[in-house]
Amino acid sequence: IVTAIIVTLYTVLIMPRVKDNIRNIYSQYLQDLSISYGRELDMEIQEEGAEVLSNSEKLKETLSEVSLEGQESAYAYLASFDGTMLYHPTPDKIGKPVENEAVKKIVSKIQGGTIPDPETVRYTFNGKKKYAACYTSDQQFILVITADDSELLSPAVNIELQGIGISVFLVLVGAGVAFFFAGRLTRPLIGITDTVERIAHMDLRNDTALDSYAKEKGEVGSIARSVLHMKNALSGTVRNIRTQSEQLFEASALLNQNAEKT
Repeated sequence: IVTAIIVTLYTVLIMPRVKDNIRNIYSQYLQDLSISYGRELDMEIQEEGAEVLSNSEKLKETLSEVSLEGQESAYAYLASFDGTMLYHPTPDKIGKPVENEAVKKIVSKIQGGTIPDPETVRYTFNGKKKYAACYTSDQQFILVITADDSELLSPAVNIELQGIGISVFLVLVGAGVAFFFAGRLTRPLIGITDTVERIAHMDLRNDTALDSYAKEKGEVGSIARSVLHMKNALSGTVRNIRTQSEQLFEASALLNQNAEKT
């Protein structure tokens, strides 16, 4: 029960906070990463001109390096201020409108005359929860670095599953130990109870099990010795009754003989 309570508290109270902390850390890291690569593109455009944005090979060389260690779903893509895809790891999407609702909102703000500050947004795409860090540049591009929420949280989920697995193992081990000691405790009590039942039916024969229990220490031994003492006392009482009965029978027989002679 204690282990189950600990597992419940661990899963319900602790792990959500851990996951939130991990989300915040990755969110900030994605934002820093987008700012870093965005400024690198700004410098390239300043040095080589706006043609960089139309050079798919140059963009691929720069943005294909964007990754998060252990996060295969993380990648970067580039969009223009009108929402057209300038670069994407999937070549078929280049030149087409962006599908990300978060980026569409940024495009709407830009068309309204506002250039948003770098930010990380959470959104859902094809049923998957994702994060997108967006860097909006004065050089007419929007850099987006995205990653799946499930993959970002995979280390925390693994820790959670390991904790639950270890807890289940401990519950099974604890239950086994509890049953073992419960058996050791109840088995002598059951034997003593059977002895008391036999004594109640005046079965006073020698009981080797009761003798062995009486040699043990602790409460079981104390109970067994008390029952053994009661049994011996009852046996003595029965012997006395039997002796007195025999004497009474002999006196009755003698009285009968005297009556016949009389």
